[in-house]
Amino acid sequence: MDFSIQQSRPLLPNFIEIGGIHLKSNPVLPKEFENHLKTDLKGVIYLSFGTLFKSESFPDYKLQPFFEALSQIPYKVLCKGEKSNVAKHLNIPSNIHFVSWIPQQEVLCHPNLKLFISHCGLAGAQEAIYCGKPILALPVWVDQFATAKLVSDRGWGLSIPLLEDVTKEKLSNALHEFLENPKFSKNVCRASHIFRDRLVSPLDTAVYWTEYVIRHKGAQHLKSKAADLSFYEYYCLDIAFCLVAVGFISAWIIYNILRWILTIRIHFKIFKSKLN
Repeated sequence: MDFSIQQSRPLLPNFIEIGGIHLKSNPVLPKEFENHLKTDLKGVIYLSFGTLFKSESFPDYKLQPFFEALSQIPYKVLCKGEKSNVAKHLNIPSNIHFVSWIPQQEVLCHPNLKLFISHCGLAGAQEAIYCGKPILALPVWVDQFATAKLVSDRGWGLSIPLLEDVTKEKLSNALHEFLENPKFSKNVCRASHIFRDRLVSPLDTAVYWTEYVIRHKGAQHLKSKAADLSFYEYYCLDIAFCLVAVGFISAWIIYNILRWILTIRIHFKIFKSKLN
């Protein structure tokens, strides 16, 4: 990621952040997709689960709540998938339009696009933040949960794990929260301005530093000396051993001093009793 949308960290000179390297600076929507984003409704919602998860292949009990919740909002829904693969007995609302392939960043940056419903993969989340569009995150596995939590914590969207019981009520409440509360759009637009504000693009940064390392034959001067430390030095085991040893020795000395004092006291009491 990038510190502007994740968190600042103390990094060494040989660690260069290039989050958003895949993003286009001026995405232009292909003409054949312009009709998909035209609507007489309030706007367009984009729904996609990336390349690994096909939305139309989800079980009926997962798809049905989506269809029911999306049918109740005055927005056009652009869904990445094949309509022919949806179960025939499911009723697809008239405002949902399936498209087999979509240029994601170009669609997200279109002014008619109001909300991104996603599994919250890292690349897709970066594209949505770059374009200033809020995210309804439905994470499925691995890093998606961490990215969805980041989105939720920063106020860029909401998170509903897809593996949980996703009901029509949950989805409807989340959709109305997005579409009626402007705070999500304001927060993600603010993040977009910060994310875009760079001296050079992530791609140019990656090219420069790659060439820098080549020019300086590995750029060993950027490496931390910690990389050359032995195992026990790196984890300070020698220092830890000394501290533990000092602790044991100190405890042993204190124990013997107290034992000596106690012995002297007992002998003194015995001597005193004999005198009496």
